[in-house]
Amino acid sequence: MTAIDGLFKITDFGSGYHLLLISAERYIAIVYPLHYENKFIDRMVKWAISACWVSGILISMTFGLWLINADLRKCVFCIPTQYYLVTAVLAYIPVCVGMLVCYAKIFAISRRHRQRIELIIQHRKH
Repeated sequence: MTAIDGLFKITDFGSGYHLLLISAERYIAIVYPLHYENKFIDRMVKWAISACWVSGILISMTFGLWLINADLRKCVFCIPTQYYLVTAVLAYIPVCVGMLVCYAKIFAISRRHRQRIELIIQHRKH
């Protein structure tokens, strides 16, 4: 199980970075609606998606480093518990914080737009 733990983590890290890319893309689409097509051309999108998955693969490959000097006579390979904390700090927390920041900014923009629309509607009623 320890030997394939890194393989299972590829989808975890890759999809996490992919979700961060989606939130950044939505933020750019909302903040720069007229320049969106110039900022997100097909080539750049392909590179960004590839970077997400390559980063996920590279981080998950570090789990295999614990198998380099492993005693193959024993059936127990141990990845230190602290390493899982390191991967959480380096992979999961930045993704969560990045997504939270992007969506908080999107929410703030939508509230401002809603307030402007409500002011226009109130002004037309009077």
